[in-house]
Amino acid sequence: EKILTSWNGLMLGAMARSGRRLARPELVDSAVRALDFIRESLWRSGRLLATIRDGDARLGGYLDDYVFLASGILELLQSRWRTEDLSFGLSLLDTLLDHFQDTERGGFYFTADDHEKLLHRGRPLMDDAIPSGNGVAARVLLALGHLVGETRYLEATDRLFHGLLPATERYPAGASALLEASESWEHGIQTIVIRGRGDELHRWSTATNQAYHPARQVFSIPTDESNLPGLLANRAPRDCTVAYVCKGFSCGPPIESLSELQRELGIPTPPA
Repeated sequence: EKILTSWNGLMLGAMARSGRRLARPELVDSAVRALDFIRESLWRSGRLLATIRDGDARLGGYLDDYVFLASGILELLQSRWRTEDLSFGLSLLDTLLDHFQDTERGGFYFTADDHEKLLHRGRPLMDDAIPSGNGVAARVLLALGHLVGETRYLEATDRLFHGLLPATERYPAGASALLEASESWEHGIQTIVIRGRGDELHRWSTATNQAYHPARQVFSIPTDESNLPGLLANRAPRDCTVAYVCKGFSCGPPIESLSELQRELGIPTPPA
């Protein structure tokens, strides 16, 4: 059977989120295996391939391959942190900017700049049975851009929205993915980084993820993870579990009490 990179990106993201929300680690395990397979079999010399069948990987990756996989990695990082997964996700976005971006009008083409010449090189805006590549790209660039402080990602997102949002006025219902991402672009993303060990880190992560917020992302990073990129290097571990709560690039003081973190986030705490 043929395996598609883009669809597997959607799948592993859904499994990672489901595992996190439903406390089913076997779903996260499945997402990890899928990502490891894609990295081993479909990532060649810094570029993705779109499909593999019977061990034969072929066809240069399209926009959907890169952004759906990066979106899946974003979900997986919030379910089970592995620094190598973050590095892979950032590499995908770097390739996206280098080979798919329309730097003049904003947004991303469906095909890379070294793809075979086409009569029309489109920038997909409207959703179909799956969300549009540009809508997903905007969300992932915003999320990872704020996580590591990569201004290139955020500048690309600004150009994307300025270039593509006006077109949604004709039929906004057809561009739900892009409009959903625009909410976070306009109002800001809340990023929470928790550093700690073992069961205590898991307890904080579970409590923080109890309340859903569409513009909130929570990353639980073990204390022994080092050499983190960008702004993450400033989210240092301490002798106790600690949480860093940021809105955009503005961060409050570190929080060393779970009940204080829950109050900060408006999460109800059980009675004593």
